[in-house]
Amino acid sequence: MSGSMYLCYKDRDVSFLTLFIEGYLVMMMMNIADFVVMDLILFSISAKRFAEKLDMSVKDFRPFKCWKKHLFLEHILQSIFVLCPLIGIITGGLTWLLRLIIK
Repeated sequence: MSGSMYLCYKDRDVSFLTLFIEGYLVMMMMNIADFVVMDLILFSISAKRFAEKLDMSVKDFRPFKCWKKHLFLEHILQSIFVLCPLIGIITGGLTWLLRLIIK
């Protein structure tokens, strides 16, 4: 990710904040895609198989009913306040360092 950001911004004068925001937004889009595809769609499709293994009924084993606390903690609190800023700092810092080293 830092390599592609470097190629996009190698001829432009951008600050660390610009690079941080791009890394944050890319990670946020990945978080939304993970939530929709993996947690809602695929989890709903395979709910019957998971319910049988856990000896639960399929009606009780729905994403928003069974995993409401998990989905909230993972995709709202953890991603927005911890993971996305961390990835933004890492990618922004690596891209900024690449721009300094390769001049």
